[in-house]
Amino acid sequence: MDRRSFLTATAGAVVATGLGGPGAAHAAAALDPAALLEQRLATALLHPTAETAPASLSALRRQFAMASAEFASCQYLSLADRLPVLVTAVEHTTREHGTAATAALAAQVYQLTARVLGKLDVSAGLQPIAADRAARAAENSGDDLLLAAAREVVASAARRTHHPEQAQRISLAAVESLLHSGVRTAATWRAAGMLYCGAGYAAAVRGDQARSAEFYREAAATAERIDDEPGRTRLLAHVRSHQISAAHKLGDAVAALETARTVPFAALPTTERQARYLVDVAQAWAMFGNPDRAHTALLAAERLAPGEVRTRGAVRRLMGELLASPRAAAMPGIRALAARVHATQGRSAAVDANAAGGRVTTT
Repeated sequence: MDRRSFLTATAGAVVATGLGGPGAAHAAAALDPAALLEQRLATALLHPTAETAPASLSALRRQFAMASAEFASCQYLSLADRLPVLVTAVEHTTREHGTAATAALAAQVYQLTARVLGKLDVSAGLQPIAADRAARAAENSGDDLLLAAAREVVASAARRTHHPEQAQRISLAAVESLLHSGVRTAATWRAAGMLYCGAGYAAAVRGDQARSAEFYREAAATAERIDDEPGRTRLLAHVRSHQISAAHKLGDAVAALETARTVPFAALPTTERQARYLVDVAQAWAMFGNPDRAHTALLAAERLAPGEVRTRGAVRRLMGELLASPRAAAMPGIRALAARVHATQGRSAAVDANAAGGRVTTT
């Protein structure tokens, strides 16, 4: 694939981000990012275009940098244009030029793909495919940090496919392997801390509160080993924000909310991480029995990152709870928010029933 063909294939991202004017922006808002990502990534992973020619490594790296930036800023409609093309291109390039450098880039592309798929309810069968390819490519690259990151997404895929014990084992084995490599840099500690967080969340999914707390303590202790203060602060913020999800999974809304108050929001390094934090807070408020505060947190997340709340399956499930709440009719703009996050199907009657004081059922 030459440079002109590659850039043409990803040019649709301009329209998807609404740069074509008000009409284009309105059309983009009506699109379902989750459906587009699932459909296009399924094609790229399962039915890649056979005639696609290899691309240069420099062109692929530029496209990966742009895809990573789109993920970090929650520009998922743009990503739905760019990432599937990149997956196909990197697959063909790796087959034609099987070097450590191409394997390293392939590992990064597949890791990003697995992380994207982790946001979608419909992608349970696709995420393990992307994660497995990330791990295989990382092994071929010979890069211990890439392999640790790949095992992190493999563990995530195992957890999402209802294998939390396996996810926990994968995470802990990856930490052990990484630390046995003998390298002790800030990047090493960061990777180990992220893996401990994965183990902590897997333990929470299993209902093991004690082990979950233990792994998060290990993650925090690992963060303290980072010499530079900004890096240490970012990882500690990640650990704490991660614990909100774990507490929610354990059914402890109070712990989730108390943990949320300790997170230095500005230390969360990307829009994606900040938006995830706000969605986690919304889930905690809903579990606590305060749907109004949950609604407020979701609106804050949408103001920060519309793409995050309009893509994540967790938001759609939460919107179902809010629409079924007796308080739904008193939440300003609840119908419009539900429509924007593509969570209205089968739920509109819930708001009407609440307004009439009737019994609510959900579908």
